[in-house]
Amino acid sequence: MRVVYVEDMVNAEARSWTERLTKALEREFVAVSAADFDPETEADLIVYSCAARSRSVQHRLNVSRELRCPYIILTPAMHYPAEGVLNSVLAPVTMLEEEVHKAELLSHLARYTGTAITLLTAHDYGSRAQTNTGKIYTFLCSRQEDLGMTFHIDRQTAKSDSMSLYKEVPAIRSVDAVVWTASRDYGLDDIIFGPAERKIILHSVVPIILLNPRGDLYSLCD
Repeated sequence: MRVVYVEDMVNAEARSWTERLTKALEREFVAVSAADFDPETEADLIVYSCAARSRSVQHRLNVSRELRCPYIILTPAMHYPAEGVLNSVLAPVTMLEEEVHKAELLSHLARYTGTAITLLTAHDYGSRAQTNTGKIYTFLCSRQEDLGMTFHIDRQTAKSDSMSLYKEVPAIRSVDAVVWTASRDYGLDDIIFGPAERKIILHSVVPIILLNPRGDLYSLCD
């Protein structure tokens, strides 16, 4: 399969990083212009290069609402590792049940790039976020045993609860990428002020890897 790079604006650093990521994942790299991109194209991963503007980012999010594969949005404000592809990935975990879908993607990234994984659990009164983190951690431990590898996994607790965690994430700059779950549906606040994922992307200095919350979520094949 392949990684499709969708170029809405020229960004040499973003393209170079995507090519390195594609090579690490052992996939085929395909570049297309935003005007020629078909959201129904077959891909393991879709990477967008666009301007760090609300309208540009939101357009890419709208186009991607029905995607079953992971997708990444890159802007000129983002930085990339000087060495390697991914050295550390942050996975915030909220109380929503779809958070556990991050497990397969995280294991895939750890397998092919050697990245360290930090699971950042929302600081909620209830235990759902902790339960989700436990499920992800258990899956990762099982996966590394199956592969005969050792994943570097760290578990931390956020200062924010599930509803506010998106505000805390952009300030964490010690990682190379963030894996975030896109909104289930857009409420009135999301339509007026923008969804959490757009706010994170516009304020982030590292790539944001998004997963749509779907029951039939497509996962990268080993």
